[in-house]
Amino acid sequence: RIRYAAHLARDLDQPMTIVHCLETDLVDKLWSIVGRNRQTVRRDVRAKMETAYRQAVPTDERPENVTFEISEKDAVSGILDLADTGEFSMVVMGATGRGALENLTLGSTGDAVARSCGIPTLIVPAGSAPTEFEHVLAPVDDSRESSVSLEKAIKLAETWGAKLIIHHAFVLPAAGHLHPTDEAPPDGIEELEESRWDSMETFLEAFDFGDLETQTIFRLENPYHSIVDAIEDYDIDLLVMGTRAERGVARLIHGSNASKLLRKPPVPLMIVKQPPVE
Repeated sequence: RIRYAAHLARDLDQPMTIVHCLETDLVDKLWSIVGRNRQTVRRDVRAKMETAYRQAVPTDERPENVTFEISEKDAVSGILDLADTGEFSMVVMGATGRGALENLTLGSTGDAVARSCGIPTLIVPAGSAPTEFEHVLAPVDDSRESSVSLEKAIKLAETWGAKLIIHHAFVLPAAGHLHPTDEAPPDGIEELEESRWDSMETFLEAFDFGDLETQTIFRLENPYHSIVDAIEDYDIDLLVMGTRAERGVARLIHGSNASKLLRKPPVPLMIVKQPPVE
């Protein structure tokens, strides 16, 4: 993931900070076991970080400005605290952890950061090679969360000259379930489906797509399975989704199906959190 992040930083002409979280308790244990003080441990960790970076990223792919940060906090707290400084525009993490620099992504760390981070979080699957994004998939509903993530998807597609594919899928409510809005429910299944499509068309009219090549997909099926199918059908290389509350597409991040998508995405997955409502 270091090479992947370096590729993004270079393309976007942004500085890059490589972070390693080394909990204070662990440092103290190392000190007591092998007699090494905190400064020595930090110096050794930094040397390993620099070596790993040089080995992972060829010279001609390195961004102009690279720094190394060691946080003496748990992985989630360390990453979120740095993200909150306002100095960064994106967090890049692996979907699974392997190796000294990637152990921060083990377990539920990536999931926890993506849910809480105030800046976009890009989850990169193992084995993903740096690439120019050509097909960006933006799953949406008509929520505010989707407005924020779709705006981000538009900007990213503009940056790389990619095709933007806008995806909306839903399942019909089971018999006896309440209509999920305060409006009177449509009279039948066809009316409900037509109402849903009309709502999405109205939602999309608010966005300026400029000269982007776009395609809109409406599907009547389980959203998770529909997203996975669309990734394969349209050769997607970046998935952009929003989250904040338990509604709409945001539910995908909180449900068991979406947890699978977040923990082991088939392609790089960017999670965009809605800013707090003031």
